[in-house]
Amino acid sequence: MIYKDNLLVILGSELEVNCNKGSYHIVAYFPSVDNIERFSNYVSKYIKNINLSSQKVNVDILKILQIVSKLNGILIPAHIFTPFKGIYGRCTKSIKSLVGEYIFKEIPAVELGLSGDTFLASLIKELDEKTLLSNSDAHSLPKIGREYNVFKLENLSYESFVNSLFKKGNNRVLANYGLNPKLGKYHRSYCLDCKKASKKNLLLKNVIFQIHIM
Repeated sequence: MIYKDNLLVILGSELEVNCNKGSYHIVAYFPSVDNIERFSNYVSKYIKNINLSSQKVNVDILKILQIVSKLNGILIPAHIFTPFKGIYGRCTKSIKSLVGEYIFKEIPAVELGLSGDTFLASLIKELDEKTLLSNSDAHSLPKIGREYNVFKLENLSYESFVNSLFKKGNNRVLANYGLNPKLGKYHRSYCLDCKKASKKNLLLKNVIFQIHIM
């Protein structure tokens, strides 16, 4: 959607879907208000509280992807490394093994989130073919713009945006800029057993970071 002739507005919806160990967040992007309204009407049938800012949809990712694709949208996993609702942090060591080969090929990109960066993502072989994004969180309006991406687009359109994620034509995501993961509260400090951040590890992390920046 183009606003005032020179601003491309990408309409999106963040959702929570089930996996075998819990649930994780995804983001769906759409080309028009009509598409996203139709999508909202569809998923509202599977949501208990439509007024929450991020919704848990009681269907699997295959059904979500089918309706997203039908409405000319795309789907990506959100903040993938976060222990709370990130697909790696919460559900699996391999996205491909969790969602299957077909769905994995239909996912053009992943969102890094505050718990990871490009370097950490480069350690996971299956992400080699994926575009990496760093997005600000709309739950925290004053922090919008803290994380961002640089795009190269053939033209200012939703189609070029989608092609940049799939690396088609001359469309690319040239760079992503996110918060240093060492500043995040989950970086090497979260216990998978007790589901809490270790104060000792948090203190150690802060000391290491202070030494690093000095």
